[in-house]
Order: sequence, then structure tokens, then C-alpha cells
Amino acid sequence: MSSSASPLLANSSDSPLQSTSSAGLLKSLIEQASDAYAKGDPKTALRFYDQAVLIDPTNHVLYANRSAILLKLGEPKEAIQQSNHSIQLNPKWPKAYFRKGEALKGAEEFEKSIIAFCQGLQIEPENEQLLIGLINCAAVSPIRARFEKILRQMSALGLDQSPFVIVSVIGQEFLAAGNHADAISILNCALAIDSTSLKLKESTNGALASAHYQAGNLRRASDYMYIQLEMAERLNNSRSQIAIHANIAQLALKQHEIARSIIHRRKQIDLLQQLHEDADSAIVALGELYLVASELKQAKEIFSNTAKTNVYAQFGIARVLMAEGSYAEANDTFTTIEKSTGNMRIKANAILFRCRCLLALRESQKAAGILKNYVLRDSGLTTDEETIGLFFAILGECQLASGDWITARKWANKALKIGLSTNSVPLKSDAFRILSQLFEVIDDKLVLSLYFLGLNQDALRPGLWGSGNCGNGH
Repeated sequence: MSSSASPLLANSSDSPLQSTSSAGLLKSLIEQASDAYAKGDPKTALRFYDQAVLIDPTNHVLYANRSAILLKLGEPKEAIQQSNHSIQLNPKWPKAYFRKGEALKGAEEFEKSIIAFCQGLQIEPENEQLLIGLINCAAVSPIRARFEKILRQMSALGLDQSPFVIVSVIGQEFLAAGNHADAISILNCALAIDSTSLKLKESTNGALASAHYQAGNLRRASDYMYIQLEMAERLNNSRSQIAIHANIAQLALKQHEIARSIIHRRKQIDLLQQLHEDADSAIVALGELYLVASELKQAKEIFSNTAKTNVYAQFGIARVLMAEGSYAEANDTFTTIEKSTGNMRIKANAILFRCRCLLALRESQKAAGILKNYVLRDSGLTTDEETIGLFFAILGECQLASGDWITARKWANKALKIGLSTNSVPLKSDAFRILSQLFEVIDDKLVLSLYFLGLNQDALRPGLWGSGNCGNGH
């Protein structure tokens, strides 16, 4: 508010019509409230508005003005309530969202404040007051450091006055900060504001897809990916299409839609080859899909296309051989990979799969010897906790196959410990499988049931290797 009534009170046309006597009294109360506020007496102004709402309790403007006064009096929580009531009475009035945004900012609820400003801009994109309020709030919010830097860049490009750009950027910064729920709300506001730039809308739809994916809303993520893909095709942006096809393929696999995943991997490969770019990683990913689908002939053919130069394709061929039951040949291939690679992650996985082949060939002692020589005595081979757990699980299988139940239980317990701490489903599955086989042999059904319920504290013993990040054998 200032010395005039206008900053506090909206135009009378925004208010419902009153009877002549009521309208006169209401006008008088509002004028007195404005005069009191202009003289620096917000408490008196509030009392006049308290009387005004008794005369016209459905007037949304009055509640918005009360919100402004309450915020001035240092009562942001009450100010929020008043602005919310104003919005309930007239959800299409932008000023109420400005009042709500300011009140939430006063309460230091910056994320909610930003959303309120964005909702107001969604109704009236050209509202400069809302845009300034949004920028000022973002500048003191948790995203302030990155936002201020981006704002300077936008200013240099003349984009700092674009509501769509500002809202979209803020939404993407919330996404980068891991705040998926608020990012989705803000990015939806950006799309509602709209833009003449197809490229900007494509980027925003991509951000929404990512936000929904990270929030676990896979179907919604897929919907936005297809919208983004359609826009990228209209823009004739091949590189963007490549990335989107890869994302859709990954999402479809997560949704167990292998056929759809294969379609988009093939489209990704076609575009990469059209641009004469390296498609090996995409080809390996396609082979993996056929392997998951148990289409072994097709998987082997795809892996073979790049196996001469790509160790992951070689790995894929060896896994196909395992799936075919050709364990000896698969073991030879994994041995070759193990000896030829300098990549410790690949080496560790090759040893892991090699030992599985040996177990299938009933050479459990040989597998146990490899694990002890290359893993237990070489802590530099891998520091990935889950991979170490998988090694422990295979050691447990080796000892179980050899009839050494005590040692088998020890390694299975170690594997289960890591599986529980990392929440690794494959590792927990392996550990429980070994323990179930072990307790079935010794016919201890009570202990078995306790393990499956996760109640056996022996499985929670300490004494593990370090942690790191180098993949696993699944």
C-alpha cells in the first residue's frame, strides 16, 4: 500500500454489486481503511476491513486486502489464510495469487510462494507485478545461487521479461534440486502460459517427463516424452530425437514393455547411423533387450555386429551362450574378457559370470578358488558394495555345492547383509535362495521362516569391504 487506496484496493468493478445503502457503507469503510493505512496505522485499517467483510462476506477483494494488511502487521500465517479465501471466492483473479505469494514469502515458505506466483501468471501472463514477485522470491529461495546466474544470462538475451521462460527455468531448477513435486506444478504452469517458441516448449515437456520419471509417475513421464518427441520431429532436431528415443526405450524397459523399448532403440540407432555417429552403445542396449526377451538368436546376431571392437558386446555374446546352456564356451569368453580388459568394473563382472558358469559345470571348487584368489585377496578389484555382495553370494553357493554348510551360511549372511543395506533386490534374492536351500538341507524350517521375514539378526553382522560405484553382475 501507498498513500492512495489503489495499491491496496482493486477497482470497484472487481467487487460484487451491493445494495445502495450497503454499498455506501462499504465504500466508506474501505476509504477509511485506506486512509489509516496511508497514515501508517495498519491496525486501524484492519479493523475497518473486519467490518467491511461483515457487510460483504463474499467479496474476494476484501480478503486479499486483509491479507496485505496482515502481512504488514507481521502475521504471514493469517495473511495466507485470507489470500486463500480470496482465491476460493474468485480463483480467476490474479491479484489474490500475488497476495498469497507475498504472504508465503513472508512466512519463508518459498517453494509454495513461487507456485502461487506461477499460478497467477498462468491466469494473467502479462501481469508484471506477479512476474517481479516471482523473480524476487526465486532470488531468496533454495535455488537462488543457480537462478541468479541464469537470470543474468537471460537478461543478456532479453528473455528476463518472458513469463514462460522464467517459470520454465525455475521449474527446471527445482527439478535439478530434486524437488520433483514442486517442479511438476511449476512446469505445468509454464505450459499453461504457453510460448511461441517450439524449442522452449520441447525443452519444458522434456523437463516434465524427467520430473514425472523421477517421481515414479512412469505413465505420465511416457506421455510427456512422446509430446517432446513430436516437437523435436517438427523442429527436425535429430540429436534431440536420439536422446528422446533412448529415454523412451529405457522407460519402456522399466515398464516391462520390451517390444516398445526395441522399437525406440532401433529408431535411435537409425538416427545415429544417419549422422555417421558411434552407435555401439545403442546396439549393445538393443542386444540386451533381445536377451531379456529370450530371443537369443537375434541377440547374438546384434551383439556380433560390434563384438570385434566393443567389450560390452563380447560380454553380451557370453551371456547369450550362458542362456543357451553353453557354459564351457561362455566361460572361455568371460576368461578372455577378464584377461584382456584393463577396466576393473568389466573384469569384476567377467569373474562373477565366469564363476556362475563353473557352478553350472559343477566345478564349484574351481569357482571358489578363483573368487578367493582374485576377489578376497585383491581388494582393488572392486569397491562396489553390491558387486562384493554378489561375490559373497556365489562363494556361498560354491560352499553349499561342496557340502560345507557352515561356510555357506557365513557367505550367504554376508551377502544378505549387503543386500539389506543397499536394498539390492537381486542380491537379497540370491542370498535368500542360498539360505533357503541350506535350511532345506538341514530341515530347519523355523530358521528359514525367520530369514524370509528378515528377522534373523545373524544376517546383520558387520565386517564388509568398502563401498564404491562400479556396477554389478546382473
